[in-house]
Amino acid sequence: MKTKAEIISEILKHTSDLPSAQVPPYDEEPDDEEAIVAKLQALLPDTDLLTCEDMSQLNVTCCEICHTFYPEDELSLVDGPGGKKAWVCCSIRSALNPERNGEPNAVMETWLRWGEID
Repeated sequence: MKTKAEIISEILKHTSDLPSAQVPPYDEEPDDEEAIVAKLQALLPDTDLLTCEDMSQLNVTCCEICHTFYPEDELSLVDGPGGKKAWVCCSIRSALNPERNGEPNAVMETWLRWGEID
């Protein structure tokens, strides 16, 4: 389980590793970091949250897209086991809610694998 602060910190570290994060803003709009913090502060509750790492018993492979590209937008806050809230990728979300016939982002997964084909 992770706190809201830990999740925000991890996402900001990930974002700062991306080249686009080094480009200064051109106007008075909040920079990427401010926007991410504001979005996550509003979205995430002030309780410990389950994460994909806590869901290993589901035997599901996490979605690389959700964890790599804009995790602040791609990861979801869902109801997890035991009534706890969980911050998870689409693969875990689908495994937690099989009645919704949810599928991982198959189009994006195929696109990602396409780059591996020689």
